[in-house]
This record gives sequence, structure tokens and C-alpha cells, in this order.
Amino acid sequence: MLHRELGNRHGEAAAWDSLGYIDHSLGRFATATLSYTRSPSLFRQLGDRYHQADTLSHLGDTCYASNRLQ
Repeated sequence: MLHRELGNRHGEAAAWDSLGYIDHSLGRFATATLSYTRSPSLFRQLGDRYHQADTLSHLGDTCYASNRLQ
């Protein structure tokens, strides 16, 4: 990923969130879940609590849509 190569950790986290959104929209919930689980830890390391929470909300929406409620 270009953001990782450039050392742009915020961009990398945002890219994972965007990839999760795309996969969720296409019904690829397993892939969306993988993308969404990478993003919050990067946002946490950056101290960006807003985007961390936003991504976790997206992850919850994906789990709900895929009927993974555990």
C-alpha cells in the first residue's frame, strides 16, 4: 500500500477503512471485516479516537449485516 511505503500511517488507516467500506458495499463481509480490523489499531496508535470509533462502528455494521452477532 502506497501510504505504508510513504510512512503515512493516517492515510494507511483511512485506506483500510475505505477498502472495508467497498467490500461491505459489495457484500464481501469477510474481506470487509479483515480491512476494518486493521484500521482501528492504527488510528489508536495515532491518538485519533474519532476515526477509531468510526471504523469500529463500520465493523459493527458489517458484523450485523453478515449475521455475525457474537
